[in-house]
Amino acid sequence: SKVNALWDSKRSIGAVEKAQKMIDGASGTSIYKSRANMIEGFSDATLRDRWDCELYIVEGNSPAGSLKSGRKTISGGLKEAVLPLRGKVLNVSDVDINRALENKEISTLFQVLGVGIQENNVTTGTKTWEEAHEKLMKHSRYSKICISADADADGQQITMLLLYLFSKYARFLIDHGMVYISVSP
Repeated sequence: SKVNALWDSKRSIGAVEKAQKMIDGASGTSIYKSRANMIEGFSDATLRDRWDCELYIVEGNSPAGSLKSGRKTISGGLKEAVLPLRGKVLNVSDVDINRALENKEISTLFQVLGVGIQENNVTTGTKTWEEAHEKLMKHSRYSKICISADADADGQQITMLLLYLFSKYARFLIDHGMVYISVSP
């Protein structure tokens, strides 16, 4: 059991470091400097108060284009960010965090959120739910993460894969009520 515990702790060192880089990289203008590593078609929100912004994760470039064209400028900026996915998300049920973060969609998703992952996130070390929520409000680039996939079998699978991804590597986002599913007709 001691060997297994040591192996688990060494295995997650890389994930902790990656999570810290995501937190550091999402602050200020550094998120724009790393755009080359992100998914093509990502369109960010531009409101000054980031807690008023929402991230829409959509299935492909076609709905992303429609959603981008439907955004309205309010208070001098755009409220909605749009992140199109290419195909299905990696199934992370049997995957460790280091392999999951090698996936471009997953890496970009956590990079644009800017709050880290379960191993190391902005709520680490907080004692109360309220204190953790205050830290999330300070560091998060979005107050809502809306999964918006098609109403077919593929869309449902993508939604479930994203929900499982959040529950496994970012449970704190679900606990703080930041993950939503948009239901299309």
